Amino acid sequence: MKSRTALILILIIIVLLIAHRIAKADTDWNTHMQAMAKSMTCLTPLIFDNDKFNDQKNRSQIRSCVDSLSSQARSLRSRLTQHPKAGTQLEKLQRDPMLKYVAEGFFYDIEMAKSLLDSRSRPYAQKLLRGATTYCAGCHMRRD
Repeated sequence: MKSRTALILILIIIVLLIAHRIAKADTDWNTHMQAMAKSMTCLTPLIFDNDKFNDQKNRSQIRSCVDSLSSQARSLRSRLTQHPKAGTQLEKLQRDPMLKYVAEGFFYDIEMAKSLLDSRSRPYAQKLLRGATTYCAGCHMRRD
């Protein structure tokens, strides 16, 4: 009887540990998405207004937001290609092969915009940053 009780307790502990790992992985994913949303929120009023985008006083804020978004896009791309913990939100997302391509396109466009910000192709960088919002909508409007 004691061995049976001990076995049940061990199984409960294992289940709780697995649930904790899944919850932590989901929290990490949600935190990452919130950071990306913060970067996009910082950029949005600047990229959709030509005067604000081209105003010299906004350039450092734009650069900072794009640098942050670039880092987050790189992390997103890598997260969607790694092996996630089973049962997590990320694991469910990885079942959709299209998301890897969307993440790759998002990363590419942000990197290209980042490299063009200080060049004469600044209007193209602005266009790429405006288009980046479609990647967000593309993922968040998908159905399970």
